[in-house]
Amino acid sequence: LVVFDSPDLDYSFQYPKGWQRLLNRRRKGVIISNFETNDKVYVEIFSKPPRGEMEQGGEVDIIRRRAVEVLVSPVDNDNSGDGKLEVPPINKVKTLSIAGEAYSTSKDTFTFRSDTTTRSGYDVTRVNYAATMSRGGLVYVICASTTTDLFSDKKAALFEAMISSFVVN
Repeated sequence: LVVFDSPDLDYSFQYPKGWQRLLNRRRKGVIISNFETNDKVYVEIFSKPPRGEMEQGGEVDIIRRRAVEVLVSPVDNDNSGDGKLEVPPINKVKTLSIAGEAYSTSKDTFTFRSDTTTRSGYDVTRVNYAATMSRGGLVYVICASTTTDLFSDKKAALFEAMISSFVVN
């Protein structure tokens, strides 16, 4: 793995050597992908929900729900290439315990599946491994994902390593 660390951005993480990096021109963040397998890791940044909203549902749950929404269907993305994106219900989003990583109150790790129906009518399901970290009034979320047909124990370990390496300065 190699390290992504940009002086212009407030975070760093590791990703596989050979993957291609693209800065997200529409939003703050970065996308790094293996275009041959459609595996990718990306970072999205969004404003922390208002305090009143978090008091009603619990901070971790509210931030996690918003993170999944942003990862699956970013607000600023017109999604013109996709016919339909479906955000999974929050009860389908599972806490992820990563072996060897100390429990952290500042990083929430979780996994979920997301469904897309392309404009061509193909149904694509992705396996997503994600982590959130809050700094100031912002939430940083990293997500590593692949299609279900290419998911394996080896990819699970790779995705865990990538999200475990995620640091917000």
